[in-house]
Amino acid sequence: MDVTLLGTGDATGVPAALCDCEYCVGSAPRLRPAVLVEHDDTTVVLDVGPDLCDQLQRTDTYSVDAFFLTHFHRDHADGLLELLQTLRTGTEAAWNEDRDGHAFDLYMTETATEHLRDSFAYFLDTLDPQWDPDGTTVGGLAVDSFPVEHMRPEYETVGFLVRNGDSVLAYAPDMATFVGEPPTTDVDLFVCEGSPVVGGSHGTVEELRAAVDAVDADRTVLVNATEHGRREHTEELAARAREFGCELGADFDEYTLS
Repeated sequence: MDVTLLGTGDATGVPAALCDCEYCVGSAPRLRPAVLVEHDDTTVVLDVGPDLCDQLQRTDTYSVDAFFLTHFHRDHADGLLELLQTLRTGTEAAWNEDRDGHAFDLYMTETATEHLRDSFAYFLDTLDPQWDPDGTTVGGLAVDSFPVEHMRPEYETVGFLVRNGDSVLAYAPDMATFVGEPPTTDVDLFVCEGSPVVGGSHGTVEELRAAVDAVDADRTVLVNATEHGRREHTEELAARAREFGCELGADFDEYTLS
């Protein structure tokens, strides 16, 4: 199972709009959080932020079996606009008879679907969002959700656990704490909210420490990082992550879980 970090920044991104500070100018770009997971002929994407088009183009991703949303905040959901336009204008992969006329499946909580209905009601028939709280299998990938604390109950934010055989990815880019039991099933890679250490204001250092320790993954990579927001250079953020016992994520880093 191959995992690519499509974005590791916060809601603002790096560089920030209209900003020429030394941290924006001197740092590699950070797109909004998302992850690409591939196994054999199966491809899924976790989160659909405003940088989606660039993220998919830069990884030569032209066919996706399913997209999954953690919650309906713009930095995780605005890419739905891109998907809608793709379906409207058509591409080689836009219509696939084997998928009953849908180019891809879209999974988002019922609360996220209600937010979508309030914002863009005309999306619903075209994008056809679905949700199964008991999990979903996409090709050779099993995808389960777990609830996390991040502006609940209004946004019903979740993380995802993606499995292929013994390979396990946990993804929770926006969270303060787990709601209920954490995903502790032999996680190989935990792509984790890192704001208290390398970003903005989500949660506390103590809550992040408890979450990382509870999952006890082989590798933990911190995202939601921002040189602009922290007013620190990348090397300083990386040192903070290492001191915390984790790694600092970077856009388009690749991991192979076996």
